Amino acid sequence: MVERQSQRLVKVLRSDRGGEFLGADFTAWLKKNGIRHQLTCPGTPQQNGIAERANRTIGEAAKALLRDAGLPYKFWPEAVRQVKPLVDMLRVWGCMGLVMVPKEQRHKLEQSTTREKRAAAPPSRLGYSRLGGPKQGAMAVQADESDDEESAFCFFTTLPSDPATLHEAWTGPLKAKWNPSTDEEFNSLIENETWDLVNLPKGRRAIGNKWVFRTKTGADGEVERYKSRLVAKGFEQKEEEDYKEVFAPVAKTGTLKTLLAIATMKGWSVKQMDIITAFLNGVVVEDIYMEQLVGYEDGTGRVCKLKKAIYGLKQAPRCWYEKLAEVLLAGGFNTSQADHSLFLLGEGEQQLCLLIYVDDILLFSPSMEQIERTQKLLMDSFKCKMLGDVHYYLGLQIERDVEKRWLKMHQHKYISGVVQRYGILEGRTVRTPLPADFKLRKATEDDVVLEEEEMKEYHSLIESVMYAAVQTRLDASFGVGQLARVVQQPTAEHLEVARRMVRYLGSTTSAGVQFSMAGQLKQPGAEGVKPGSLKLTCFTDATWASEDEDCSSIGGFACMIGGVPVSWRSKKQSEIAQSSAEAEYMALYHRIKEIVSLRKLLEDIGEKQDGPTPLFTDSKGAIGMATNPILNGLNKHMKIKWHWVRQMVKEGVVELHHVKASKQAADFLTKPYITLLAILDILIILIFSQD
Repeated sequence: MVERQSQRLVKVLRSDRGGEFLGADFTAWLKKNGIRHQLTCPGTPQQNGIAERANRTIGEAAKALLRDAGLPYKFWPEAVRQVKPLVDMLRVWGCMGLVMVPKEQRHKLEQSTTREKRAAAPPSRLGYSRLGGPKQGAMAVQADESDDEESAFCFFTTLPSDPATLHEAWTGPLKAKWNPSTDEEFNSLIENETWDLVNLPKGRRAIGNKWVFRTKTGADGEVERYKSRLVAKGFEQKEEEDYKEVFAPVAKTGTLKTLLAIATMKGWSVKQMDIITAFLNGVVVEDIYMEQLVGYEDGTGRVCKLKKAIYGLKQAPRCWYEKLAEVLLAGGFNTSQADHSLFLLGEGEQQLCLLIYVDDILLFSPSMEQIERTQKLLMDSFKCKMLGDVHYYLGLQIERDVEKRWLKMHQHKYISGVVQRYGILEGRTVRTPLPADFKLRKATEDDVVLEEEEMKEYHSLIESVMYAAVQTRLDASFGVGQLARVVQQPTAEHLEVARRMVRYLGSTTSAGVQFSMAGQLKQPGAEGVKPGSLKLTCFTDATWASEDEDCSSIGGFACMIGGVPVSWRSKKQSEIAQSSAEAEYMALYHRIKEIVSLRKLLEDIGEKQDGPTPLFTDSKGAIGMATNPILNGLNKHMKIKWHWVRQMVKEGVVELHHVKASKQAADFLTKPYITLLAILDILIILIFSQD
């Protein structure tokens, strides 16, 4: 190629001592063509400076392309080729493109295009390579595409932060966006008849209010809306005078994953909708007075007597839930006894499950007619926004192929935001949540005390990581559980470990869970269970006396449907176990409680479990204590509540199985030293990328 392109003969080839240059065939070819081979000395790249410098320049540029495009390293060949592209086919590498879906591959009412990231133009074809698509990580060539090349440059600019006050919003660089937003919120409050203006009664005081501003972004990070909201200063309310009951249920994480598993395996539609100004639909029964809105006062000195549950009131979530439940129950729904945020309607092909998390609603059903009827029911009572198929829900990114029956759930955008927020962008990539030698140690007099700002950072880091660990990153559950136990007095060492954990998540931002009909289940005891099965299984483990300070044990479990975890936890046991078997036995008690709840949930949804739920433990001693109801010197001191395990085994709710420690799927929830790759042979965890 060199001779043909330059029209000059190669006389000398200089290279390092790589194996590809020292092979017999290559050496013979050089000799045949009369080319002299010069080898550099070991460890002296400067002797081949031209080639080494070129490789480094191209490599650095390719690395920058990958980072800016937010793509994993597996696409490095495409990045290298695009470093010096063909100008006539040049596009911003990694930009979003609209790909035409052929008519024969889509329904007439479905979108005619899909959004996918652009790669380089293939050197031997017309068209462009696109990254991702139905099979994440795959590439395909497409001719009918259009591109959004401008959005790629957003990475080189810094958007203004959200305003902290009304004055900042009305006078800042984005005042043209925020002014209409606050007017919209005020008009919405007036139209909803949220209050009456009255004179403040003697002996009463009015609580304050403030404006809160948030820039809403989509799954791809693009700005969708500039949202202004007026909130009451609920912390000024007095109990019994301004409020009584405040509890309102929200969707459990296990319920969401269970419904997604069922929808994936059965091919159900999953639609998302949002109730606009949801809390304002709730009716306040107490007499609550609030100052007039900052920036919208009428100058009369009157106050607002609230009629509706404005955001910020302590009872606002409960008032909204009661109103929504009233509408749904009147529409024929029933409440699940396993999760009061789940409402059920119909059965069979007309079954519909409605899951609520405050004002975010998901509809699961095999019937689009049933979904449309439910949407109309809600639209007749509330102001709603239809969001179509679920793609981004509570910080979860959901990718799905209904026909192939698979669904992927991850938190790439959320984790990337956490990494960027704390500036943990540089540094060596880490592959474990905790250092190999980590041992939780509480602060002593010799430890460095954190400053106030560092203390706030630590609390915020733990909160951020915990949300990821609860939703999709079970590999971080043990680590964040350990660090959360010292939030009252963390040390500089704890802060560094917390930052390291964020760096770990940042190294695997797109890791998550995948539900699929394809493939074989990897758990012990899965023999005979078909792929895509909705069979519930559970693994439990405990590490006895692992805490040096009080000799307490750590328990962990992972409950799975179809081999995919839907519920998990890592937690310090509240009582001191006197043996390893006792710690494992106590762990069984807590795991069976979760199993009972999930079995009830599945029964409510119409997926009643046949037979007992397999519960795997690596402790034969704990199995013996659960199946052999004999009091002896080893267990006569234990509280009666622990022996509820025996009742559940006897009634056939669970069936205990022994599993080797090497196959214990809950092992990484009770101890450190586990990398994400190390649990792949046990849990079906999807690695989207290891950036």
